[in-house]
Amino acid sequence: MSCSAPDACTAVGYDETINTFPVTTLAERWNGRRWTRQATPNPSTFNVELAGISCPSLSDCTAVGVNETARGQRVLAEHWNGKHSAVQATPNPKGRAPQLNAVSCPSPADCMAVGSYFIPNPSPGLDRTLAERHQL
Repeated sequence: MSCSAPDACTAVGYDETINTFPVTTLAERWNGRRWTRQATPNPSTFNVELAGISCPSLSDCTAVGVNETARGQRVLAEHWNGKHSAVQATPNPKGRAPQLNAVSCPSPADCMAVGSYFIPNPSPGLDRTLAERHQL
């Protein structure tokens, strides 16, 4: 969850109905009185999850997570401009199961996201730290 003001908070996660697929992104915004669900893109028909969000201003939020596709897992970043959310282009590391878990945006033009990915060789394999920076 991230708050740019006491009456402007956004929380992210995923929506999963028991025994139903796909898992989809979820974002809700607090206006000081109640939570309202926000429309978010779901770039695949498989599981898509948001894990972290940063909102440096009232009309600027970046959320990160994971997008499972038919070709494998990819990192996910979505940007909200105060009216609409859109998927952002993100690089994927070589390896398996990349994911972004947290993001911090000290300004609307500068964000740093962190997560991990898996390298299977040498056996038994290693989880690696992943960090990605987005600047406008």
